[in-house]
Amino acid sequence: RGISMTVPRRRQQQQQHPNKQQKSYTKHVQCTLEELATGTTKKLKVKLTAKQRMAAASMEDGYQPPEEKIFEIVIKPGWKSGTKIKFPASSKDGFPGMTFIIQEKTHEFLKRNGNDLIYPCTITSKQAVKGCRIKLPLPNGELFVFETSDHESLSLPLEEGEITTIHQKGMPIKGGPQRGNLVIQFHIIGDATSSTSAAQKRQRRQQQNDNSGSINNNSASTKSSA
Repeated sequence: RGISMTVPRRRQQQQQHPNKQQKSYTKHVQCTLEELATGTTKKLKVKLTAKQRMAAASMEDGYQPPEEKIFEIVIKPGWKSGTKIKFPASSKDGFPGMTFIIQEKTHEFLKRNGNDLIYPCTITSKQAVKGCRIKLPLPNGELFVFETSDHESLSLPLEEGEITTIHQKGMPIKGGPQRGNLVIQFHIIGDATSSTSAAQKRQRRQQQNDNSGSINNNSASTKSSA
């Protein structure tokens, strides 16, 4: 003889909708390079549509989550575009789960490549020959000053497309203290210098004086020699 059981109504409802998963929503968080270099905290208001509130409503009593909620996002130094911050659905007010995705804003004069910073530096042909001083504000607030005539990896005159790498001046790596590199790419306006031979470069370097000049580009600047 079979055994008959009476299932409580609440349990019947659960069995009719097994493992119902509430939908999670995605929102992008715009961050400047400066914010990603030093870290910051953002408070973001998320507002649900009527349709989203109905979708998130409790199946047992029809209770709907609040129309809006403020999330506090802690941005850590060194985070990149695509980094995700996830908040699970709230068991208290029924607000659905949220995933925030970091989106890096375009910088005025710097480009980011992983943990490195790329600075396309435009100089004149005179600056390429005589040397120049670069003043570059970094995203962490530091003012980086660089003399092309004094750097060991460079010899004057500079050539179109020449690159020099400054270690530990890039973005923080996993919060720091280690940092990526600053890569300076030189672009020359005026007479081409790429055909200058190594002998000519050495000769000009011996003849150049120590007077150097500077560049200004709103925040970044270069000054040339007299």
